[in-house]
Order: sequence, then structure tokens, then C-alpha cells
Amino acid sequence: MYLRQVALAVRELDRAVEDICAVLGVPVCFTPEDEMALRGRALIDEFGLENAVFVVGDTFLEVVTPARQNTTIDRFLRARGDSGYMVLVQCLNLAAARQRAIGMGIREVWQAPLDDLDSVHLDPRDTGGSFLSLDRPHEPTEWPWAGTSWREVARTDVTSEIVGVEIATEKPDTLVSRWSTLLDRPVDEDSAEPAVLLDRGQIHFGQARAGQPDTLCRVDIRCPDPGEVVRRARKRDVAFDDSGRPILAGVPFALIEG
Repeated sequence: MYLRQVALAVRELDRAVEDICAVLGVPVCFTPEDEMALRGRALIDEFGLENAVFVVGDTFLEVVTPARQNTTIDRFLRARGDSGYMVLVQCLNLAAARQRAIGMGIREVWQAPLDDLDSVHLDPRDTGGSFLSLDRPHEPTEWPWAGTSWREVARTDVTSEIVGVEIATEKPDTLVSRWSTLLDRPVDEDSAEPAVLLDRGQIHFGQARAGQPDTLCRVDIRCPDPGEVVRRARKRDVAFDDSGRPILAGVPFALIEG
């Protein structure tokens, strides 16, 4: 189980893309134009969104925005505003994960009709937390959601890997247990906050305020020099949260040195 991609939802896609490129030093590797060239319009029309995918080492960050009203992403943004949207986990054994989900009463809301990837989206009303996608690329070192050319543009001099996320919830202990069972991975007993330890990456569960909906509220990203990312953020005039983390696409990014 690998934390392979994180998706964020925004209203102003162009500004979010410019901020992320400038602050994190990562390139866009896949756009709707690339999707149409690779697979046609089917998925674009089905989801009703526009997006940009960034390559961060061999992990990926995506920003999405609605292309029309009354789509899932449009309703999400009307309820939440710019926010974390989806966690995409690469599975080596997707069939087993789907069986665990069925046994837990977790429904699937979408299944990928792709030739190079098996993928399901799970209902967040059942999982709790955020949207969760379980994905098994037929070639494990590839990532079809990012197209076929991401290695050609990948760079790691500013940021190098997405290593974790945090989901804020009123019941972090309940959710960490549920996601641990679903993903068949252990809980980190030594962490300051409940977390599921994947083979690569961690999913943390923090305490939400009373009445706050479950929210994907933080992305952890590895970088050789966190100070350089902070300087880039200040130059770009992006906001920072109370912990001094730059906020991109509505979500704070924790800078992990390494």
C-alpha cells in the first residue's frame, strides 16, 4: 500500500496551479488535453471537472475544479470551499482490499473503465474521512492518472515526495481503526496523533472541532531545504497557517526535511 496521489479541490484552478508550481517547484505533468489525447473525453465528461496533475518525485498532487454545475466536485466545493478532496492509495492486491471493504459495509461509488489501471472510489459516508481511491496499475511502477510522460519532467530539487496526509475528524480513534482494517496496515502506536502506516506514506487522523465535517486538512511533503519552500511561498505571497505552513489550494503543507 503506497500513498501515491493526493487531490485537492479549488474554485480557481489557474491560480492554484501557478502557486503550486512556484512554491513547490513541481511541474504539471498531465492536463485534460493530455487525457483527451490519451483516452478521449469519456472520463472528462463523466466527472465534469478540469484538473492538473503535478509530479513530485514518483508521487503526485492533483488539483481539480468543476467544469459544470451540480457535479460531485461542485457540490463538495459549495459545502467546503477550497479543501483536500481525495487520497489515492496504490494497492498490490486490489481484489483483497475490495473484499475487506465489502465485509465492512463500505460501498463503491465508481469503478475505473481503464485498460491499464484497476481502480475504485469508496463512499466517504462509509469510510469516513475523505474520498478514498484504491488503485492497482497493471505496471506497478507506472501511474496512469499522470499519463505516460511524467518521468520526463519530474524534478526533486525543491520537493521530492508526498509522504503523508492528515484527516481531521471528530472521532480520530474510530477512523484510524477503520482505515487500518480497510487498508490492512498497522496503526502507528508511537505517533503523536493516530496514524495508519502504509508501506510508503502515512495517513494521520487529527481532532476536528465539534460539528466540523471530516476534512483532508494537511499534506506532508519532503523537501531538501524547507527554508527554500518558505522563501518561495513568501515571494508568491501565499498565506501561512498558525503553525507556519504554507497554504496551497486551501490546504496547509507540512515541510518535512529530507
